[in-house]
Amino acid sequence: MLFEIVNGVMSRVDRDEALQIPFAIVPCGSGNAVSSSVSYQLKETHHPSNAAFVCVKGKPVDLDVMEIQGNGQKVFSILSLAWGLLAEIDMKSEALRHLGPARFMLCF
Repeated sequence: MLFEIVNGVMSRVDRDEALQIPFAIVPCGSGNAVSSSVSYQLKETHHPSNAAFVCVKGKPVDLDVMEIQGNGQKVFSILSLAWGLLAEIDMKSEALRHLGPARFMLCF
């Protein structure tokens, strides 16, 4: 997964050197926004075969990287950031399940 690659490279002590090595994105699933963005920047049609062709041509595209820090943890993102507020409330309110729906308001 691209997320793991980005976080692995950005967490390295020698990340500036490691970032000099380009890596390729060939879309194979439904979440291909990064690949679509790269295709758009290179004025290519967004399709797996075109993405493979872009890899062979060797035209790297710079991407912005966002660093997020919180709760003693650091993660990196290149496209979006999402926070599961409802999931967080659900998990933290589990001990209050006996209060019924009111538990969600207490943990919000």
